[in-house]
Amino acid sequence: MLTFKGRIVHRTRAQDPDTGGFAAPTETYTEDVPLAIQADSSNEGVRQAAERGVRQYRVFMPYGTSINARDAIDSITGAAEWSGRTLAVKGPPVDHGGRKTYYMVNAEEVGGGAQR
Repeated sequence: MLTFKGRIVHRTRAQDPDTGGFAAPTETYTEDVPLAIQADSSNEGVRQAAERGVRQYRVFMPYGTSINARDAIDSITGAAEWSGRTLAVKGPPVDHGGRKTYYMVNAEEVGGGAQR
């Protein structure tokens, strides 16, 4: 089922204790995560694609993978059509099967690529 591999980009922002301002975001990566990507064919997903140009996906990965809302998935390999595309994660991971076998996250691609 997990026919693709991708890189998860974790972005964190730290607040400066002296000024209260935010420092520039830093990125860490989890490389070569096994993935399966399916288009969201729900009524809401189809409507978002038609009205706003937002393509929504369900991304599956091994249970326990470190991923959070506002992360991104890029460097996707396994099929040429995913080359150069980035998906923005839009929610927390869900134990979709209910048996601690895999996580599912909702993700979207806006226009030609996701906004992180």
